[in-house]
Amino acid sequence: MSRFNPKGIERSAEDWEVSAIRNTDDSNLQWVTLGGIVGSVGAWVFASPLLGLVAAAATIFYLRSRIDNSGKEQELIQTYGCVAHALSPSDFLAYRMQLGDEEVANQLLFAQKHKFPIKSAGLDFLANYQPANQSETYTPTPELPQVSRQQTTTQVISSPTAEKVPDLAKELAARLKPTLIVGVPGAGKDILCWNAVEHIKRSGEAVKVFCIDPKGDRNELPYFEGRVDKLYSLDFNSAEPEECYELLQAALKEYEEDTFDGTKLLIFNELNATTKTLKRIKGAMGWLESKLTFYSSSGRSRGWVIWAISQSAHEKGLGFGGETRPIFIKVVLITLANPDAAVDILRAQIIAAEQKLPPQELKKICDRSPVGVAVYHGSLQKWFPQVKMRDFLSEAKSKVVA
Repeated sequence: MSRFNPKGIERSAEDWEVSAIRNTDDSNLQWVTLGGIVGSVGAWVFASPLLGLVAAAATIFYLRSRIDNSGKEQELIQTYGCVAHALSPSDFLAYRMQLGDEEVANQLLFAQKHKFPIKSAGLDFLANYQPANQSETYTPTPELPQVSRQQTTTQVISSPTAEKVPDLAKELAARLKPTLIVGVPGAGKDILCWNAVEHIKRSGEAVKVFCIDPKGDRNELPYFEGRVDKLYSLDFNSAEPEECYELLQAALKEYEEDTFDGTKLLIFNELNATTKTLKRIKGAMGWLESKLTFYSSSGRSRGWVIWAISQSAHEKGLGFGGETRPIFIKVVLITLANPDAAVDILRAQIIAAEQKLPPQELKKICDRSPVGVAVYHGSLQKWFPQVKMRDFLSEAKSKVVA
């Protein structure tokens, strides 16, 4: 019998952060300090006092710069959970095996953007990394074709070969990670999200679901019943901004302090409605952005996972900027029944340019979907026709009629 166990290398997020921080500590700093002192004294004795002072000042400036950079890099690791750039070659390989190439690439690009040094293993990886199934680079135009019921359904051309269309609700449920679900009105964001939660509940996994619902629509209660453990619901459009802010503060405080021994999934239903309200209160948006950043990065080691649903794909509508957004898996739902909203989402920087498809290809995918929706999954880096899922609202209405 073999004892081979590749999962034996897996570590916790805290262990990886410790390894990365250890590599940011400058072990040569003591020798640089000693060399600077010797050089300064030598210049003072054998050349001139002025030259010695200049050498000492240069050494001090250099040391402070190195210490500051090391401190900032450690802050990046601890605040955002970005560790890949600082790992040794052996640790880097183990990290890739545990988290996958896409996660590693996202972290390296994040560190590169912030101008932090990347170790040799990371540089070699970036030089050879190619996202799976890259499409031809395309910038969408403002015009999208109208949906035509007469046109023949065509095969999906989102990958080189035809493949079975996955159930993305099951995919989300199986891998609980920070996820951003963006879609035009009527594309089925809620249906996708709550089918995923249904799979989570049926799996028997230790997951407690918290939901912040800024719509407060009692007609949507069938989404939450039997799936949400803690619901915070209020109509943000009719309530005072201060009341909405107080609800959010109380909800997130309870979420953080809850002692549930398992994964705590926090769902922001219609995040753009929340941010629209908080913009009317001084300091509220900064507070929310810090919470979202903390939950999506450092929260993972605590078993905290956040899903955000939004109609807007732009930073001003999401409530967090480019530094936080790469942490999220992006799921984008497009229907050509709403072409203007589809164009607006495609123009946002939520999907990489090489993954954007021409309108003609999007239409082919929508035509193949039984619900007329094309879905992009950022982790899989592919477009798919959306499958038909349970509509809990329609089921509830049918029961009432019966």
